[in-house]
Order: sequence, then structure tokens, then C-alpha cells
Amino acid sequence: MSASSRAGLAAVGQFLLFVVNRFPRARWALLLTLVLLVLEYVGISLMIPLAAAAGNHGGNQVAVVRLWTAAIGVVGLAPTVMTWVWLFLVMLALRSAAGYVHVLVTTSLAKQVHRRLSEDVFRSVLVDEPMVQVYKRSIGHYVSLAGDDTFRAGSLVQSALLTLAGGCSALAGLLLLYLFSPFAFWITVGFLAVSAVLVAVGIVRMLRLNGQSVRLSREASTNFLEALNSLRSIRSMASEAFVYGAYHGQMRRYTH
Repeated sequence: MSASSRAGLAAVGQFLLFVVNRFPRARWALLLTLVLLVLEYVGISLMIPLAAAAGNHGGNQVAVVRLWTAAIGVVGLAPTVMTWVWLFLVMLALRSAAGYVHVLVTTSLAKQVHRRLSEDVFRSVLVDEPMVQVYKRSIGHYVSLAGDDTFRAGSLVQSALLTLAGGCSALAGLLLLYLFSPFAFWITVGFLAVSAVLVAVGIVRMLRLNGQSVRLSREASTNFLEALNSLRSIRSMASEAFVYGAYHGQMRRYTH
């Protein structure tokens, strides 16, 4: 991994920590992720008593069955198949409801991050940005900072939280797989390890392409805004085709 890629990943980590510290809603999202993890493992543990030969799959499963049998005995329920089915359905319903709330919170957080960063960028340009820098940089630079870049930041936060929740669910599934078939578990882990390497290579390439995409977006935005500001001059010189061709080329490179 190149130094620029490591720096990019480190910047992403620092940004996510900044969001957690700055936005209380992010901490609620993390708490919901923990709740999802607990519900996931509780639901999986309930599948073990449902197995026809649960006591023949190892000591860990016998311990789980005994634990659940004692737990339902406290509330006067019998350890029957229907009891396990109903408990599993209740846990599934709770997991689905918590997952829906988690998506709502992460979506709201992404919009909040987008709005707050866009407002901060605009205020910083109005109040703090030196005029030398304003004249040196393109209009598209500031449009991208307040628009595309802040939108990507919000999307990044949402994707990170949803990925964390999905990863917790995957770990719960791997635990269940290990309890029933250690051989299949290790085969799956090997496949996931290879996949993780490929995904990491893809992420590094995505970060590099994202930098190019940001630059091309700023150039296209600058061209668009400057053309609007100079529309009367462009038409008076009959240079519409030239300006359009330049913008067309920039957009093709941006969306390629």
C-alpha cells in the first residue's frame, strides 16, 4: 500500500472519530449497532435448541440449551419446539425493528453531517478565507467543498455505520457456522480472507480515483459557472459550441 493510500485511510479514520465526537447522533448510532449485535447473537443462540440433535453437536451447544431452558423455566415456559419458535420470532421482530431504526438514525446523521459541514465551509469562506486564496482558487473548488465533498462525507459516515452493523451480523453467522461445522467455518474464513485482500486493493484504487474525480468535478463546476456568468459574451461571439465542447469533454472524463 502506497504512502498516499495509507494517509487517505488514516484521514478517513480521523474523520469518523471527529464525527463521533462532534455529533451526538453518531453515538446513538453506535449504541444501536451494539443492540443489533446483542439481538443477533440472542437470535442465533435460540436456533440451537431448535436443532433436532442439539445435544449431539458439542459441549458449547449443550451449555446454550441448558441456559435457555433455565431462562424460560423462570417465567414458567416449557422447553418445547413451539416455545423456541415463538422466542426466535420475537427476537427476529426486535432485530428487524432495531435495524429499521438504525437505518433511520444513520440516514439522519448523514444528512446532519452534510448540512453542518456545508454550513461550516460557507461560513469559513465568507469570514476566514484570505482573499489571495479566493482569487487563486477556482469557483469550482469552493462549490465542490460545500456541495460534493460534504455530501460524500455524509455518505461515508452512513456507509461506515451500516458496514459495522453488517459486519456484526456476519460475525454472528460465523459463530453459528462454527458451532455446527468447524470445517465449513474455516473454509469460509479462508474465502473471506481472500475477499478482504481484494476489497482492500479495490478500496485503495477507489481512493485514488476519488481524488481524480474531485478534481474533475471542480473543473467542470468552474466551467459551468463561468459560462453562466459570461453567457452574454459567449453568445455575442458565437462560441457556444466551443464552450459546450469543453464542458462535454470534462464531464466525459468525470463520469468515465
